[in-house]
Amino acid sequence: MRQAREYVHGILTGSDAFFARFVGAIEQFSEPGGWWVRLAMLRGRDEQAFDLKKLGTFPIVHGVRALALEHRLDDVSTAGRLRALVARNHIPQDLARDLIEALHFLMDLKLRNNLRQKQLAQPLDNLSDLSTLGRLDRVLLKDSLAIIKRFRQHLRLHYKLDT
Repeated sequence: MRQAREYVHGILTGSDAFFARFVGAIEQFSEPGGWWVRLAMLRGRDEQAFDLKKLGTFPIVHGVRALALEHRLDDVSTAGRLRALVARNHIPQDLARDLIEALHFLMDLKLRNNLRQKQLAQPLDNLSDLSTLGRLDRVLLKDSLAIIKRFRQHLRLHYKLDT
């Protein structure tokens, strides 16, 4: 495993184009107009489904994975990678803290959603209906999506995705 990791690090060293293309996958699932803005307006509507993985966990996990690859981190957990990135001054501490909290909230939301789906004998998936969320969860979701938006901007600047 160590040998494979060293090989990958060796071929990726200095490959800015690869990292920009790799991290660009986080833009695949972004919602036009900003989901965090639309979320606040959807309070009265029923059956508004959103994909927890595409809009939430994927941008965090994949963005952190790209930074970990670039900076040759061995940790495989997202939270561990974020702590290592902070320790090496590659990401602001407050952003890393907020990303960990957002990721944990989204993972909890997915677990609760899957448990609800299981109780209702529905197939398990990443889709969650806004109508199933209480007020506090909606606020936390909106805040989590704002944190993800900030992280995407950080990645866009770091990897020069807008040029």
